[in-house]
Amino acid sequence: MIACVDIGSTFTKAALVDPATGRLLATAQAPTTLDDVVTGALAATAGFPEAPVVACSSAGAGCGWRWSATRS
Repeated sequence: MIACVDIGSTFTKAALVDPATGRLLATAQAPTTLDDVVTGALAATAGFPEAPVVACSSAGAGCGWRWSATRS
């Protein structure tokens, strides 16, 4: 499983996806935290604690920004 995250201007949206099948397993969202976008990304993916996170931004001119991490 992998958590795909879109960090928007207002909301951060997350989708839990099975990369082997492309199946959408769950979705969630949280408010975007402008002072530290990682906080909002972690809040949106809190229901998927074991999934690695791959994130990008659709906010403003954020196209091309990408972040990925695994939680420890």
